[in-house]
Amino acid sequence: GRVIGVITENAVAGRSQIVIMSGMVVNPAWSFTPGTPVYLNGNTLSNTAPTIGFVQRIGVATSANTLIVQLGPSIRKT
Repeated sequence: GRVIGVITENAVAGRSQIVIMSGMVVNPAWSFTPGTPVYLNGNTLSNTAPTIGFVQRIGVATSANTLIVQLGPSIRKT
């Protein structure tokens, strides 16, 4: 897949990050629709799957700001 995990805070160049490859991640800045899949859409996570390019399901939102990371395969759409 294109995504190997989700980091727990904003990335800063030159600084190490914790990467979650499975399990729960909470971020108060998110506003997902609970019970729906979450995808990488451009450079952000979204309940909306991209219509072109790479599509990869990242996990499932259990609340507006909670994601259960379950990485799916990356599929190229043209």
